[in-house]
Amino acid sequence: MNAARNKPWREALNRAIARAEAHPSPKHKRKLAYIADALLSKAAKGDIMAIRELGDRLDGRPSQGVELSGSIDFAGMLEAARKRKDAAD
Repeated sequence: MNAARNKPWREALNRAIARAEAHPSPKHKRKLAYIADALLSKAAKGDIMAIRELGDRLDGRPSQGVELSGSIDFAGMLEAARKRKDAAD
């Protein structure tokens, strides 16, 4: 996965947070704190999605394991490529 890829959802959230923080009203500045409190409250009550979200935000998402099996016959592939090259010459 390309870590530098465009993340429009994150960018939209960051813009909304910046707008809330720049707003002169303290009510707007507290919105993010209310959201964080609600997430913590749900996680404390056992909401699996909230627990997962907190874990992802705090520790990062776990990387997906990939298991490979089988074998590749590189020597055979190289030999076949040489034969094709010799036939083309």
